[in-house]
Amino acid sequence: MPPLRRLVVLALVSVVVSAALMVLITGRGIDEQMVPFYWAKMLLAGDPPAPWLAQWLGNNPPRFVMRLAVIWHRADPVRWWWLPLLVMAASLLLGRRARRRSQLPPRG
Repeated sequence: MPPLRRLVVLALVSVVVSAALMVLITGRGIDEQMVPFYWAKMLLAGDPPAPWLAQWLGNNPPRFVMRLAVIWHRADPVRWWWLPLLVMAASLLLGRRARRRSQLPPRG
């Protein structure tokens, strides 16, 4: 695979992994019973992504959509802009280390 293509794929994978980590970590701290209240608060305040989702799915979307929107709002992905870069750096360093170890002659 050409180096530029590999770097683009690595960037996309790192963004997806970072978003998944962000959602999983933030979602653990949200009480399931409070999600409708948080959703209503987001709708009234016009906080993103609530107005966009309400436009598509109405004011009362499925519970998992509400929960994901609340988690996304609480996670504030813009604040975590550096996380994909960290995942990319870790992946590149671990990949290089693994390649070096595989090229070493066996011990003994």
